[in-house]
Amino acid sequence: MGTSVGRAQSCYHIATSLHSSFIFYILAKILNNMSDQEHNEERLPELSEAEKYEMEQMMVQKAFENSYKVVTKKTTFEELMNVKSAFGQQAILIYDPGDGWDEQVVEDLIHYFEDEEEYEKCAELKKILDNYV
Repeated sequence: MGTSVGRAQSCYHIATSLHSSFIFYILAKILNNMSDQEHNEERLPELSEAEKYEMEQMMVQKAFENSYKVVTKKTTFEELMNVKSAFGQQAILIYDPGDGWDEQVVEDLIHYFEDEEEYEKCAELKKILDNYV
């Protein structure tokens, strides 16, 4: 239980530093997935807190990359569902695919890619955002 609290606190830090309300959706999925894996030692050996944090960071990055690809129509959600990642996740996104993406998702993507200094992606997303409104 103590490690879950630590991960939740680090996830909260990630969410607030990225200025993203949708990040909580993917971080909840990460924590649920990691909790399942922690009880199955054959699938995942015990990881240190630093390794778990690194895994969470990689999954967050993957979620933003996947969401960018769907929003920009470089791929579809269905195509992502056919690809399994190294984390055992399929099509992890920063939003609930059942609800679809909206203006807030695009803004969150822009903030994330600004922090990552991927300005070409920001420009592409800005065009989408301008057409969305």
